[in-house]
Amino acid sequence: MKVLFYSGSLGMGHVNRDLAIASELRKARNDLDIIWVAGEPALTRLREVREKVVTSSEDLQKESEVLENVSNGFDSDMYSYLVQWDKNWQGSYRKFLKILAEVEPDLIIGDEAYEVITGFAKWPGDKHWPLAMLYDFPMFQSITGSVRERFICYMGNRYWNRGFKVRSSSDLSIFLGEKEEIPDVKYGPFRYNVRKVAWERWKFVGNAIPFDPTQYADRAKVRKELGYPEDEVLIIGAVGGTNVGKPMLELFGNAYPLLKARLPNLHMVLVCGPRIDPGTVKVPDGVEVRGYVPDLFKHLAACDLCLTQGGGGTTMELTALRKPFIYFPLEKHLEQQIYVSKKLELMHAGTKMVASQTSPTQLAEAVMKELNRQVDYRTSGMNGVKGAAEEILGLMNKISAAE
Repeated sequence: MKVLFYSGSLGMGHVNRDLAIASELRKARNDLDIIWVAGEPALTRLREVREKVVTSSEDLQKESEVLENVSNGFDSDMYSYLVQWDKNWQGSYRKFLKILAEVEPDLIIGDEAYEVITGFAKWPGDKHWPLAMLYDFPMFQSITGSVRERFICYMGNRYWNRGFKVRSSSDLSIFLGEKEEIPDVKYGPFRYNVRKVAWERWKFVGNAIPFDPTQYADRAKVRKELGYPEDEVLIIGAVGGTNVGKPMLELFGNAYPLLKARLPNLHMVLVCGPRIDPGTVKVPDGVEVRGYVPDLFKHLAACDLCLTQGGGGTTMELTALRKPFIYFPLEKHLEQQIYVSKKLELMHAGTKMVASQTSPTQLAEAVMKELNRQVDYRTSGMNGVKGAAEEILGLMNKISAAE
């Protein structure tokens, strides 16, 4: 069975969970030929693990670059991003149709491949392949309540509403989370109720963690494997796969001298990700700055505390590992500000702070408080990788039976 897997979102969290889902699928079926479509930085990760990638992936909409262009400091204006996406999605969709014609898959799997699901909903005659879609948020919502934001959300939500009108646009819709995360509101006047249709039509499989947390519960063992001394206080700072987080890394680093004065055995490691040059990050002496780190979750398992952006991937990994962490959602980033924050609140996980309102002194005080706190996270519902794979395998079996 030939599968075209479109890992279509920003950052690194999505592609890591997609690789984990693909691994589960391969365990269950040895006849799978999985071919990938992705942009940077996910493309770097796929090539690193030697997956088969469509060479024309780079011709699709460069979502990370679009986000970086509308970001400034701690502010990532997702509403400007949505406007740019709306201008470009149809061109990206047409290019994807050409890829489909070349690959001729038996099944498409899309992780937030919104131009695909939108195109199939608008032009149902284009859809000649079964599609399984992965979601982790259900609609656009305004953060500030401004007229501009509300209008952009209203217009953006017409795509979600249209997708629910056309049942055949997706043969399988999987939500990587839990039912409580779906807001009980409408997509707009005279439109569907989000919770009602999502609960009826989506499969809820829990949060997707791309590793088994129980294998990394022994911190001393993990530290030994990674070369971290057992007697040091290890703080990791990580900001995801785009270059938007550079100012945040510098905020983390500027708290280092204040913390070092109180924690003589402190070791702070800042991880830049694939789109930030470590040499451009200005931090005090003593702070270790690294570039892209594969399998970052292992270093998270070794740490005493993590400082991070509000991305869903890293924060869920920290929750699964039961690590203290402070997270700073990018300002105006609707998914991080609304959906990731709500998910973490439901799980009693992490401490939320606002980067633009946090000084190095305030951050140092928050770190000292968190280091001494016993976590009590709700870590049920973390089997999304296996749950998603089981649902997709069910669709695969139907496809095979039909043949």
